Amino acid sequence: MQLITLPRAIFLSLLVIFMHRNEYSLLTIGVTSILYLAFMALLRKHCDGGVNYHSPNLKGKVIIVTGANSGIGEAAVLHLSTLGPHKIILACRTKSKALETIKKAKNFNPDVLEFMQLDLNDFDSIKGFAAQFKA
Repeated sequence: MQLITLPRAIFLSLLVIFMHRNEYSLLTIGVTSILYLAFMALLRKHCDGGVNYHSPNLKGKVIIVTGANSGIGEAAVLHLSTLGPHKIILACRTKSKALETIKKAKNFNPDVLEFMQLDLNDFDSIKGFAAQFKA
């Protein structure tokens, strides 16, 4: 479905006006333009997605984020640290990259962040991580 742009809507309104030529011509183009702009504003607001007004309370929760040293994992850590969890465990392969994420989070709540080594390609690393987490 192709949306009609404002210039096209005005052109169509002018075409209708010149075809029918009556005293309501300017009113027709004005109302058409206003309705079009209102519709497009509502459509844009709908397509941009909603806003999450719900901020969960994570007090007392322990969160494990894999791949927390970059990308979505890093963004998740930075956001989750603002929601008040007890602890966020950054499960990453390299400690240096995880420490960079912890430095970035110093504006949020770095006290809850903790690094634990985890390589998801290595089953022994997964077992070791689970044992260390349980302890």
